[in-house]
Amino acid sequence: MQAKKTHEDIEASRESYKGVAKRGSILCFALFGLSEISDMYEYSLNSYMTVFMNALETSKKDNVLQARLKFITDKLTQLVYEFTCMGIFERHKLMFSFQMTTMIMDGDNTLNKPEFDFFLKGNTSLDEVDEKPHKWISENGWKDAIKLDSMGGVFDGFAQNVKSNEKAWKDWYDLECPEMSPIPCGYSDKVTKF
Repeated sequence: MQAKKTHEDIEASRESYKGVAKRGSILCFALFGLSEISDMYEYSLNSYMTVFMNALETSKKDNVLQARLKFITDKLTQLVYEFTCMGIFERHKLMFSFQMTTMIMDGDNTLNKPEFDFFLKGNTSLDEVDEKPHKWISENGWKDAIKLDSMGGVFDGFAQNVKSNEKAWKDWYDLECPEMSPIPCGYSDKVTKF
């Protein structure tokens, strides 16, 4: 009877730590994926395990298990990022943090995959689209606007909006750093940061 109870307790504990293990595996694959960029970015499982164990030891302690697991997960994410950034070129750090973030979001089922796919590839269809409405818009830019429109959601009516509000979109397009200014026609309030 005692053995069965002990087995159940161990199983319950093991189950509760699955989230930490999942985050650990995601971060490990993000780290090891850097070798696709350069052979210089080869990391051993031993070095990763050192970072992982350091996160377990240095994360804030808490008697509430869920709080403790969050502290471990946050500390692990921070330490893997810092460990990795010590050994990669500056130009690869932003790309690594983006890869790490999207892999975490995917693991948490919070990544909008159609938007992510569009972000990476744009409109890859070979279908003909309507002629671009304004000469300052590139062919691919207009094709992308049509694709965004077809994705629906906050982008529903996007192509018509660009057609109808040329001055607002042209002014934004001509800015030195448009990403630092509000997107025309209230889109800054509609879209997510991604």
